[in-house]
Amino acid sequence: MFQVRNYKSLFVLAFISNILYAQKIELNSEKKGLSIYKKEIIFGLGATQYIGDVGGTSSGDFSGAEFGKKRYGIADMNLQTTSFGGMFGYRYRFNKIFATVSSLNFGYIKEDDALSRDLVKRQRNLHFRTFIIDYQQRLEVTLLGLSRYNSETNIAKHTEQIYIFGGVGVCHFNPKAKYQGNWIDLKPLSTEGEGIKGSKIKDYSLFTPIVPIGFGFRIGIGETWRFGIEATYVKTFTDYLDDVSGVYFDPAKLKSEAAKYLSNPSTQNSNWYGPGQIRGNPNTKDSYYFLNFTLSKNLTIKKVNTTKNKKKSNPTYKRPV
Repeated sequence: MFQVRNYKSLFVLAFISNILYAQKIELNSEKKGLSIYKKEIIFGLGATQYIGDVGGTSSGDFSGAEFGKKRYGIADMNLQTTSFGGMFGYRYRFNKIFATVSSLNFGYIKEDDALSRDLVKRQRNLHFRTFIIDYQQRLEVTLLGLSRYNSETNIAKHTEQIYIFGGVGVCHFNPKAKYQGNWIDLKPLSTEGEGIKGSKIKDYSLFTPIVPIGFGFRIGIGETWRFGIEATYVKTFTDYLDDVSGVYFDPAKLKSEAAKYLSNPSTQNSNWYGPGQIRGNPNTKDSYYFLNFTLSKNLTIKKVNTTKNKKKSNPTYKRPV
């Protein structure tokens, strides 16, 4: 599983290498280069995945505190529960190397114990789905690229770039589960006793802060459009994307028959899943991924009239803006 600390050294090295590299290469003029590549809008469509207490590879030691800790990041993903998502964003480049990106991201994430490769989880038999929508504000660092510039306009007609990014944001979610053929909201059911009188478990919020981290590749297709692919790991600060976090609650104190069933739909070894037994691991927060194909439109390039007999420029290694 990706960890935020693993990226700290990457960003530091990227920053240093960009400073050193920028001293040795030819750049566009500060004025013209930034003015024609300053603003872009971004559209994206792709896939989503979830990592949390439901489904996945392994539950760990079911009877101990290690339950749920054995998560293996990308290897823990289940292609059967891949869903779809998308994004809309705005990029503002304030430097040859750095840009800020404001983005609205959306999609479904889902998982099902019945599809897990772990026997304990299959017998536990929990499942969920939720529509997520998040806002991300991130800093983007262009690491390297190859640009082919028009010799007369100094506009990059074909630009390939590799970049990394990180930031902060907020996410809204609302977990649901299927009961008697209908998908119903899980939060009002208090399946682990959240907010019920006499319970020590506090109710949870449907909003969580997030930290998005990722990387991408994009290529210019003409003077105003770029096509790319972008992978984003989103760390959350909630363990309730899936409505699973702590221990089983006394079903006699739950609010409805739906709550009783969805709190514990186990199929075998019911003595493993009784009140007070481990249902999830509150010490490991949930996370999700986006993999988007992106299309960016430059908003600041001005069309320049050129003659028919334009000279073609050779590919030149430059810091693309």
